[in-house]
Amino acid sequence: MAMLFTLVAGEGCSKKKVLVSKGISFSSQEDLARYVSLSINEGNSDAIIEAYIPKKEYIEKIYPKTPEGKSRRHLSGEDFWRIFIERQRISDAMYQAREYKGRIQSISGVGVPKKVIQAGPYRFLHRIPVYMEVSSQNGMVEHVIDDNILGVVIQEGNGYRLFNVFK
Repeated sequence: MAMLFTLVAGEGCSKKKVLVSKGISFSSQEDLARYVSLSINEGNSDAIIEAYIPKKEYIEKIYPKTPEGKSRRHLSGEDFWRIFIERQRISDAMYQAREYKGRIQSISGVGVPKKVIQAGPYRFLHRIPVYMEVSSQNGMVEHVIDDNILGVVIQEGNGYRLFNVFK
């Protein structure tokens, strides 16, 4: 099931751009890192938003398996989404696309997530470091380790899906 996000292209603009979050699955963390890195290098935040796990799927299938979803005093999935996830997803994808546009030279790999949370059949992988070579403002190439562009990845079986990027 797909989730629609409506973004306004610019101030005073009457056209709205509708993006569908598809929850694209990747066979490895490295493939997901390459996809996200290529997208942000192109300045394409839309591709990141389209790769995100859809809202409906998260609320109906994933959230109930999480510690927050199982708590007797938990927020509803809809409230949890609205408070903690909804706004940051779009703005953080746009931030990363602006930050790295045209600067990524290469991806040399990914590291170990800073935190892993098991939630039923799902594993939440938090802040997976991505090792990159990035052009600096003075034209030099820098080695960068960024654990924001794969902020939260959800693994189910052998598939890896993007849940969030961070600023």
